[in-house]
Amino acid sequence: MDQVLHSLSAQRNPTLGEFFEPVQPDLAHNLKEGQILLAGNEHQQIFDDIDGKARLASGGSSQNIMRSIAWFLQQPRVATYMGCVGTDFDSTRLQEVAQEAGLNTLYQEHPTLPTGRCAILVMPDSQTRIASLGASEAFTSNFLEVEENWQHIARARVLCSEGFFLVSNREAFMRICEHSHKKRKIFAMTLSAKYICDDPYGSRLLSALPYADIVFGIEDDAKVFARSQLDIESTNLHTIIKAIHNAPKWNMNRPRIVVLSKLKVRTTVATVENVKEYEWKRQVNVVDTHGCADAFAGGFLAYRALDKNVDECVRAGLYCAYENLKQLGCLFPSKVSFSPHKSLDDDDDYMRGSISNTEIIKRNIQYCFSKRFLSLIKKRALNAVFWI
Repeated sequence: MDQVLHSLSAQRNPTLGEFFEPVQPDLAHNLKEGQILLAGNEHQQIFDDIDGKARLASGGSSQNIMRSIAWFLQQPRVATYMGCVGTDFDSTRLQEVAQEAGLNTLYQEHPTLPTGRCAILVMPDSQTRIASLGASEAFTSNFLEVEENWQHIARARVLCSEGFFLVSNREAFMRICEHSHKKRKIFAMTLSAKYICDDPYGSRLLSALPYADIVFGIEDDAKVFARSQLDIESTNLHTIIKAIHNAPKWNMNRPRIVVLSKLKVRTTVATVENVKEYEWKRQVNVVDTHGCADAFAGGFLAYRALDKNVDECVRAGLYCAYENLKQLGCLFPSKVSFSPHKSLDDDDDYMRGSISNTEIIKRNIQYCFSKRFLSLIKKRALNAVFWI
């Protein structure tokens, strides 16, 4: 895998993820389970309460994707991440956990704003997240002008950014887009969230779409983007994913790949050949879904950088997602046990869930009445007559 060394780079808003399980009700601060909030003054007490008690992980979607790549390829410094942090102790902690994960980081430092933090309160059946973005939104395009920093982008074969970054620094995002197009590099982007896909930010996402060779997203986010930006009223998944795939693209020699997931259920991929669904296998011991979409994107991009086909990229992505579901945050076990030569048959552990006997009988009955089966019977009958 030496050929991909320093070949992947991403830019976005880094945060220090702090995972904490409230033992006392008052530590949950009367927050509702499953809430995702931007921190206000009233939430500062939460960060004070969990300080020194939480499990730390580097955060930000693109940073998670790059960390997943570094882990999956088992090649330290294979991926580089840029973002903005403060000059405080939290920036030191963020850099330490990122480097422990094998990630090469280039952090712009803001002299007055604090490092972004995200408190993740792990409840019995869900999570509540409170993000204090701080310096993470203060990244400037000037940081790209520094020769040492730009060299990482210049060396990269694959560049990745996320829709969130279009809000905080559209200029830097578009510069990466244009560089990728000019140098014929693979450019991947994420839809990020419903509010990014909708107005007023959705138009920015649409302006970047012609540069995108690979688009990652969650099904619900894609539905919002298709409706608000592509005027697609249908809620049919295949209609939506085809619309995003067929949207205008500058480099027509590299057809766009669109990857949409419904976490723990399926991933649907649109290519120039077809639209294909991949069923996730049933997970027994799910600890956290916080980072599994980023983990999937990391595995997929890692294999795409190695020129693997889409089936192989999906298999790699699913493996990373499955391993991540067993962890808090976008973390992984120390070793990779991925088997790249497993087939894509229905019983593939990486590709499909376990199927009950009732489901097998149901599918067999459906197949017996399908056009494909009846056509096959007719064909064999005709062959039998011919040979008689």
